[in-house]
Amino acid sequence: LLVAATLLAALAAPTALSALSAPSSLRGVGGATPCFVTFELWTRPPDGCTEPAQLVAGDLGCVVGRSYTSFSGFHTASGSGSVQLALTGALLQRAGFGWWDLGQEHGYKSGLGAAAVPRSQFLRTFRRLRAERNRLAEVVGPGGDASEASALPPRDASAEAAAAAAAADGKAP
Repeated sequence: LLVAATLLAALAAPTALSALSAPSSLRGVGGATPCFVTFELWTRPPDGCTEPAQLVAGDLGCVVGRSYTSFSGFHTASGSGSVQLALTGALLQRAGFGWWDLGQEHGYKSGLGAAAVPRSQFLRTFRRLRAERNRLAEVVGPGGDASEASALPPRDASAEAAAAAAAADGKAP
């Protein structure tokens, strides 16, 4: 039995986590031709920091029309997998997807809003949506980087600097 989810609403994410990235080549990703994609969650070092960004969560899957099938995911930091799933859901929703196949049923998936569906309903919905166009290429842009198209609010460096200064002085903002 496969699990599918109505697309997840965006969750509030820590400011240290950046947006998602999609593939560098999105040719064919909008139509009925299957296209492999990755959704990645990277750390976003503070302005002026020389540390490189680090990959903390990701998902590999396949896009066919307005349907996304997740094949495998990972996370390296506590909670980053849930953040990555929520941001992927928000990005898919913005791109006009109507179906997200999350694979096998697991508690963490149902905790994020996934629901098991009967096979007949799954096949009926998948067959309908695979023929419809999505807007993923337009949402993520020509380079495939969705960091500016994410569910995260724009970064406010001055607010982050003020919060860091207040924390250093022992005064929480």
